[in-house]
Amino acid sequence: MAPRIIVSKEVVQNSTIPIHRLILECLQQHGEKTFMIEYENGKRFSFKQLLNDCLKLAAELKTLGLQPGDAYMVYGFNCYEFLLVFFAALIIGGTGIPMRGVDSEFEVLREIKQREVKFFFAAQELKKVANSVRNELKQVKEIILFDTFVNDEEIINIQSLLKSAKEPLNENDIFDPKNDQDTIAVILESSGTTGAAKGCMMGHYDLATAIQSRSLYNERALVEDVIRSGHSPFAHLSGTITYLFSIYNGMKVVALRKAPIEKLVDAIDRFKITDAIFTPSTLNLFNKFEGKIDLSSLKFIVVGGSRVSNKILKTFVEKFRVEDIRNGYTMTEITCVGLISQNLRETELKGDFAPIGKVGAGMQIKVIDVNNGRLLGENEQGELYIKGPIIFKGYHKNEKATKEFVDDEGWMHTGDMGFFDEHEEFFIVERTKDIIKQSGYSYSPADLEDILLEHEAVEEAAVVGIPLDVESEISHAFVVLKNKYRSGGITKKELKEFLNERITPIKALKGDIHFLNELPKT
Repeated sequence: MAPRIIVSKEVVQNSTIPIHRLILECLQQHGEKTFMIEYENGKRFSFKQLLNDCLKLAAELKTLGLQPGDAYMVYGFNCYEFLLVFFAALIIGGTGIPMRGVDSEFEVLREIKQREVKFFFAAQELKKVANSVRNELKQVKEIILFDTFVNDEEIINIQSLLKSAKEPLNENDIFDPKNDQDTIAVILESSGTTGAAKGCMMGHYDLATAIQSRSLYNERALVEDVIRSGHSPFAHLSGTITYLFSIYNGMKVVALRKAPIEKLVDAIDRFKITDAIFTPSTLNLFNKFEGKIDLSSLKFIVVGGSRVSNKILKTFVEKFRVEDIRNGYTMTEITCVGLISQNLRETELKGDFAPIGKVGAGMQIKVIDVNNGRLLGENEQGELYIKGPIIFKGYHKNEKATKEFVDDEGWMHTGDMGFFDEHEEFFIVERTKDIIKQSGYSYSPADLEDILLEHEAVEEAAVVGIPLDVESEISHAFVVLKNKYRSGGITKKELKEFLNERITPIKALKGDIHFLNELPKT
């Protein structure tokens, strides 16, 4: 077949309302229905409660001086207060930056500086970091803790603000972007394809369009008693999607603060979770789980985050009778799911890796020869370029990286090598070389290299992912020491501890540090 661009047959209508208006409308619509159940304590919260608390807290935050365009950071684990704070600040025009509770103090302080954060919200158990923010970063106007049991005259907490709120936010004070398509709602961290982590800017209207246009997810609203797993951190795109789709469709979500496999297995069984997004690594953990495991309540799964091998899929399908299991492809820059497969239970799985599906609603994809830029046809391997109405607005304060990733015609150069077959179904054949996929998460080696280079003994550093199995890697660091340290003064163990103390455990160096006389330059 001739070279061609694959265009979705499903037309997307751009949203006429921003994401925070969509959230408010949905919270109002779903009313007394249960929205969230917290796994750790069983607490339940309704859509109506979230709506009322959001409007009261928003009024107090406005009084405290949070203005449209102010960046605010929410640092914690999945729980009611995390979403409450995030949405309350969003509806008065703040730009939200979610951070995982496992992110290190070093990473949090770096992000606050880079994103020019004015308001900082944190969980009680992360108060030590909150104190560091207060002592070191005068740019932050207010520091507010989540929890109800806080008794600290120096730091405000959410419950005290809710109790002091006399009236909910006035309708006229709800932020109005006035159809400005470039107004930014959220900044999510992304590894991109090269370099250090970057902030993906997502527009108010783009997020709303993404949520309204994903018909497969929204068709799940027609099924009674859907309960979604909220194990992915809200700071990850998969977590953002999970919670926003739950609000849009009026579904229950079980929030897990942390999700080691034992707790995830227990949550699925105890709360009869039906829908989830899992990484290939999580499927593999289910396959190898040695304790009692009952996943019979699961009805609909999307697998994403990295390529999934057919070996892992076949084992999972044979062992657990999930009715509908799909493979998806996205990246933070796409804002939502870019491609999604048919039900893999009903598909003959050929080759080593599962298909990532057909082009999502409103999207276009082409395959390009990396050597000469030529447009390719079916079964020809090249780099995937993606284009669509919901892609991100660019990297925050990094125009150079944005231009390298998105060309003048609006095509995102994904860095992933793949092809499409005669049915216009896509496959990934090679992951991006500069990104490490470890423990189900993607991150840039530059995140670790930058920290290693801060050590006084380090002259040069390179971090690479070495294949661990078919779906993941393990990170190793190659370091050139400064001359005066080459005969002693620093050990590999000390350097590894220096690094891992300053980085989230998800990105921790799990392999070895190797000392070299010089790094290869080609």
